[in-house]
Amino acid sequence: MKLRKYILTALLLVTAFASHAQYTNTLYFMEEINRRNAMNPAFLPECRSYFDFILLPNFYVGAGESAFSINDLKDVNKLTNRLLNGETPRVNANVNLNILNFGFTVKPNHYITFESGINVDAVAYVPKGLFQLALGGMDDPNKTYNFDLSTLGVDVNAYAYGGIGYAGRLSPKVTFGIKAKAIIGLANAYTNVNQLSLQTSRDNWTLVSRSEANVAACVPIEYELNENGNINFKSIKLGDLTKFNPAGYGGAFDIGLTYEPVENLVISAAVTDLGAVYWYQSSLTKLSLNSTVRYDGLVNYSISDTTGLGDQVSQTLTGLGEMISDSVKAGPGDKYVSMLYGKFNAGIEYGILKNKISFGLMNRLTFNNKHLYDEVTLAVNFRPCQWFKAALSYSFLNGKWGSLGLGLNLNLAGVNMFLIADYVPITWANVYSEQYNLNMNLPDRIQQVNLQAGMAFNINRFARDKDRDYVPDYKDQCPEQDISYLRKAYPKKKLKELRDKHGCIYDADNDSVPDLLDSCSNTPAGVKVDSVGCPIDSDKDGIADYMDLCPNTPSAVAVDSVGCPLDDDKDGVPNYLDRCPMTLPNVVVDSAGCPVDSDKDGVADYLDKCPETPAGVAVDANGCPTDADRDGVPDYLDRCPETPQNVAVDAIGCPIDRDGDSIPDYLDKCPDEPGIAENNGCPKQEVSEEVRNVFRKAMTGIQFETAKAKIKKQSYPILNQIVAILEIDTTYKLEISGHTDNQGDHDKNVKLSQDRAQAVADYLIEKGINPERLFAIGYGPDKPIADNSTKKGMAQNRRVEFDIVYEIVERTKD
Repeated sequence: MKLRKYILTALLLVTAFASHAQYTNTLYFMEEINRRNAMNPAFLPECRSYFDFILLPNFYVGAGESAFSINDLKDVNKLTNRLLNGETPRVNANVNLNILNFGFTVKPNHYITFESGINVDAVAYVPKGLFQLALGGMDDPNKTYNFDLSTLGVDVNAYAYGGIGYAGRLSPKVTFGIKAKAIIGLANAYTNVNQLSLQTSRDNWTLVSRSEANVAACVPIEYELNENGNINFKSIKLGDLTKFNPAGYGGAFDIGLTYEPVENLVISAAVTDLGAVYWYQSSLTKLSLNSTVRYDGLVNYSISDTTGLGDQVSQTLTGLGEMISDSVKAGPGDKYVSMLYGKFNAGIEYGILKNKISFGLMNRLTFNNKHLYDEVTLAVNFRPCQWFKAALSYSFLNGKWGSLGLGLNLNLAGVNMFLIADYVPITWANVYSEQYNLNMNLPDRIQQVNLQAGMAFNINRFARDKDRDYVPDYKDQCPEQDISYLRKAYPKKKLKELRDKHGCIYDADNDSVPDLLDSCSNTPAGVKVDSVGCPIDSDKDGIADYMDLCPNTPSAVAVDSVGCPLDDDKDGVPNYLDRCPMTLPNVVVDSAGCPVDSDKDGVADYLDKCPETPAGVAVDANGCPTDADRDGVPDYLDRCPETPQNVAVDAIGCPIDRDGDSIPDYLDKCPDEPGIAENNGCPKQEVSEEVRNVFRKAMTGIQFETAKAKIKKQSYPILNQIVAILEIDTTYKLEISGHTDNQGDHDKNVKLSQDRAQAVADYLIEKGINPERLFAIGYGPDKPIADNSTKKGMAQNRRVEFDIVYEIVERTKD
């Protein structure tokens, strides 16, 4: 009977060990502790190999509750409000014991790890109804009270595990890790409560239950049914342990990644314990309480009267417990699967002072198929020397509770020891009760406690050899140089042929390209180079950028010694753009390299004597508008574009016409007196037939001595008639023209004709005619009026003509 009485009590005690941590939050940033690989399999251990086993203390323990802190005990009202109005109180704990863990490098930057251990995860949910019962009591003995206990819950997992993992550096900035775990189920318990309520009155307490609990264990749970159908559990003896048989099997995996975008800044994320355990029937027991239990032997109590309260409650609960245990039924359980509490860990860490101090932020999300818990941790990590490290952290639990964490790490002679706790109390509360003779200081403002400690042997400790070149960072003058690609490219070369004793890759010109890969081993200091160590030539013109004055030259363009496109005519426009590649020196050119032609007339400015010619005007070779008649007025302005040469013109290119009679001056015999075309520009004047006859007679009547200009006397009468005509009409002006035949020398004939015409004019002048009214001109043989091939014709051509004009002008026979 006593055993049955303690079954429920034992089950509740088990639930006091239910947590979800397994590892402290502070451990996440303590880089030289190999166990942090379990929080993110991408974290590379800081030694070539390590191992620890059960003889070395490597464990984690933790416990806590979610309802109140110690400080709440000092304020009954505050405590009551938190317990009755807050979330369902949760009691949790976790125990993790390492059995054997080791790891080793298979080659630089590639690590194999193995871990094994025992883990107990559990959580218990305490119904608010119990606190209502304890804190509210039964102040009114005549009243019936109802308390809802249906949120009572238990979830316990105990299992052994073994895992193998891989961690490797994918690149100098990225590491990746994965781990697979096999699980052997040791024990499991979970409850399924459909209904659970307690009714209290002054006469009795009644418990109504529709609940069951499934229990799986690796040792048999033996019981027997009594005559009433109730169960009696048999005591577990030492010999029963030899009947050990796994209660279930399962598996899980971890996967993680880290990324270092810049030096000493590490971003990380991982999912761990993502898996489940299958519990099979042979190890299962189902406990059920599907009945109404009524207890009449109670003692009423009130919180207002605490005299003998403890004894009263104990007596009542003991009696009710005995009745409940008598009502519990047992039988084979059903197969089921329970999820592990998985974790999602994400962090960011930045180091300063050569990573002697770093600051970290980590978020841990714990989850399974029913519940979700969140913690955020801030950490400061101190690494003053190789043998001592410390970390200080502050964690927020589910957004409302905060606490400090502390981690210490000693690494002496290859033995790595650590001690870490997350929820370190920094304030204490005094709890005093005269009634219960209680007066003590307890940690305040914490709801959980945990502790992690361990020891491992680190073999061939890297002392943080980040680049895996077998030169510890504290000796390595180039701790960031990754030599893995060199080892891969030259697998037959020894390590000392790849880097010097200071951990630096051989690089004679310090261009960050190893000499083994450097095609340009004498690059000047500070010059940027490409992957083969040659100065960068962005435009691929054969001139390195650091010497290239024109670093953006288009592809395939010929350049000079300073990398600029060739410009043969030195006009500032490179040949590949120059449409006029032979421009003369100092000539101003446009963007296409051609001499500027401001007026767009096709003649460059440097040759253009008329650089402002209007658009569309035809020009000559000098760039001036064409002037076909050479009158000084360009064709585009010339309204008389065919003016004879040497004729004076006006502004629009037309021959000058002073008298405005539309007969240009050069054709107008009377340029200052308007006239008519029929009269050569002179006013129309009627000449009598009598006068015309005299002039016609004079053509043949005037005789000269042979080959001389001396007038014969027989010519005087006709000349005197002409004198008389001129004296009668003083307006007449007379043009006297002399003509010869074509016999003899032309020039002599012209002179002779001029002299004879002048001889006639002189005769008239002697007779009193004003010389200004006379004009004599000789045409020689140039204006014949008959055929010179006959004597008659030649005689007719030897003549003197008279022509009446209104104005004497200077003219030649042309």
